[in-house]
Amino acid sequence: MSSNDLHKFLTTEVYDLASRVGSLASIRRIDRTQISNILSVYEGESNPVDACKMTITFIARQISRNEFNREVGLRIISDLSNLIKKFKNDELRIAVRKYLYLLKWFYESNPRIECKDFNDFIKIITEKR
Repeated sequence: MSSNDLHKFLTTEVYDLASRVGSLASIRRIDRTQISNILSVYEGESNPVDACKMTITFIARQISRNEFNREVGLRIISDLSNLIKKFKNDELRIAVRKYLYLLKWFYESNPRIECKDFNDFIKIITEKR
């Protein structure tokens, strides 16, 4: 991938992806520790591809144990799988880290309505307050 692809992802696409999943996680009332655990699993592995694979496996495990909402978990797994295909090495690490942290922050913003994209998120939270 080119640096333009990474730049576009980091400045636009990641906000749309993370706002959709983060708002859904809020609606489905995912336990806050589950979101933090995803970040911990990812950050615990130095190789970005392995970190993604471990995170995907962790989420699948939590879904099977009914610790994590299936719909939200499968969306995160899909997003991570797509990022593995799109980026390599440091670009993958940067992209996934930003995605996961934004997802957490959108979730913690508690929009209580599923957002279509970042602009929808802004509209929802400014109207809500």
